[in-house]
Amino acid sequence: MTVRISMALATSHLGPLLDITRAAEEAGLDRVWTTEGFGGDGIVRAGHLVAHTSRIGIGTGIAYSFTRAPLAVAMAAADLAELSGGRFALGLGAGTRGVRTRRFDAAGYDHPAPRTAEYAELVRAALRSEGGLRFEGRFYQCDFPQLDMPQDAALRAGVPLYAAALNPVMLRAAARSCDGIALHSLATAPAYLRDVVAPAVAGPDRPKLAAWKICVVDDDPAAAADAVRRQLAFYFSTPSYHPVLAGTPWTEVAQRIRDLATELRFRDWGPVAALVPDDMVAAYSVAGDRDSCAEQIAATAGRFAAAGVDELVLQLTSGGTPQQTRANGLALVAAVQHARSERTADAHL
Repeated sequence: MTVRISMALATSHLGPLLDITRAAEEAGLDRVWTTEGFGGDGIVRAGHLVAHTSRIGIGTGIAYSFTRAPLAVAMAAADLAELSGGRFALGLGAGTRGVRTRRFDAAGYDHPAPRTAEYAELVRAALRSEGGLRFEGRFYQCDFPQLDMPQDAALRAGVPLYAAALNPVMLRAAARSCDGIALHSLATAPAYLRDVVAPAVAGPDRPKLAAWKICVVDDDPAAAADAVRRQLAFYFSTPSYHPVLAGTPWTEVAQRIRDLATELRFRDWGPVAALVPDDMVAAYSVAGDRDSCAEQIAATAGRFAAAGVDELVLQLTSGGTPQQTRANGLALVAAVQHARSERTADAHL
């Protein structure tokens, strides 16, 4: 099995995205995924990248479903499908309860797993409409006989739908309703992939699995590891992520992270990041200098192939200046190129 290699542009900075994406396109990466949540819009960013590239796939990884009406998203996806010549993928996500309530005041987005599944079904129905749309669901209803989607019918009908998932309930819902699943980076530890993800998505119509993996390339391996620690400290300051650590040696670590982050009012991440141990960094990331990351990328691709993962999505970490983000993104692309050119790059790449 060959694993596709992509990037997730997980940064709030807008300026560096095009340079990184063009470098990824030139290097032959399969796709880049845009993100949102800290000051940027994933769909707008995807449109910008679509307009300035010609070969690389562009996806939203992810766009929040609870901030957008399903039909509005379908119309945006149809436009991007035609503008990109079929290179666009729509990734949707429900976020965490804290994201929905504290950041976006969307407390009414209850039952996120079945709601997200139904949302995707409505979006797909709109994208495949041959004229008019009627939809009756538990959460969404639509009666729009005048709907006339003018975009190329084959391109819009072919937009692959991905849903972000981590816990078993969301994994099962996404597997039923979507073409693919955008696996959170915390789902990529070997035991979780084997014991939780694989059973949840098993079946004759198994969705594509695109698995995020935190990736930091730095000439200073210690600096790379520290950047990963900050990302993991941020994740595990959120209690809803703690269940992924069940059966691991890190359950107490996650609670200490949460307690200290709360005590410091989520403002000083240095002491919190220091709680993240080396073995957790190794389990959840690719980190180090270019040569080390090239070896880790090849090894991760092999492990993912064995686990049934279709796409390795190297996740650029947030933070730093625009200049640092650009440098980090280009370094990540260079590591992928090196992985493919060296003997460490096997058939999985």
